[in-house]
Amino acid sequence: MPGLDFDAWQAAALLLAGAVAGGLRGFSGFGAALVLAPVGSLIVGAHVAVPAIMLSMFVTTAQLFAPTWRHVRWSDQLALSLSGCVGVPAGVALLVFLDPELMRRGISVLTVLLALFLMTGWRSGHPPTRLGAASVGGLGGVLSGSTSLGGPPVVAYLLAGPGSAAQTRASLIYYFAFTQLVSLIAFWIGGLMNWEVLATAAVIAPSLVAGTWGGMRLFHLASERSFRLAALTILLLVGVSTLLAK
Repeated sequence: MPGLDFDAWQAAALLLAGAVAGGLRGFSGFGAALVLAPVGSLIVGAHVAVPAIMLSMFVTTAQLFAPTWRHVRWSDQLALSLSGCVGVPAGVALLVFLDPELMRRGISVLTVLLALFLMTGWRSGHPPTRLGAASVGGLGGVLSGSTSLGGPPVVAYLLAGPGSAAQTRASLIYYFAFTQLVSLIAFWIGGLMNWEVLATAAVIAPSLVAGTWGGMRLFHLASERSFRLAALTILLLVGVSTLLAK
């Protein structure tokens, strides 16, 4: 296949990472990049891995859309997702003025603190508002465009709210679907979608799809409490791993 320049062991590593990442995505609605990004970047470099991961994850969105549709609160979801889409290009523009490494470290520390705080069991008793959803979604989009770490504020916001596990997971799935689409368009316009990216995505996608299916099965077996604990643990790992990454 054109652009396929890694060996069988590297392909196996991508397949394994895809299966684990898919399990996280299918269960919680987020966290796949935590596994795929370091492995993919090590094998093919970040300039190929990031768009390939985004493309392969977008393929699994079809798996998750139909089962989660009925749990979406559309009045809040549109505000959350559309503001996130607007925030992505704004975040890319900010790269000219801000130090992305310093921002990444700051976001990582804040993510760890938020996860530990929410693990105490605190939750907001107030229902989500469109203004709150739009503000957090926009912030997530800006951070996605500038540091690729747009997920933590959105995840923390939804986990702190009164929504059920199914509603929280559905909101995350749809939010990331919208922002991933904008990112893919930006990658295409920027000339980053090449044969190497497509080849890498083709290797990752099958195991990611299988892992997502397994994660979906696990979600239906989990209680509200176990889902929340698992989601917060993943959020904590995202913060710690990005803080320690060089």
